[in-house]
Amino acid sequence: MLRVYAKKLGTVAIVCLQGRIVNGETEALRDAVNSQSNVSAVVLDLTRVSTIDAGGLGVMLELRERTQSRESPSN
Repeated sequence: MLRVYAKKLGTVAIVCLQGRIVNGETEALRDAVNSQSNVSAVVLDLTRVSTIDAGGLGVMLELRERTQSRESPSN
């Protein structure tokens, strides 16, 4: 089970994760990252993560692309 805690430090959102980032258990991570607004960066604290599988890594890469596209001005 993945536990997610989010906090803001100024304009930076820190998303603290505990447990496993594995296929089928990533919805809380998606929700936490997608709910961050008006921040300059989102930092994932993986200190207490015990396992990341390919599905979890894929979700993290997807969220990275999504947050970067939100921050970048349109070309």
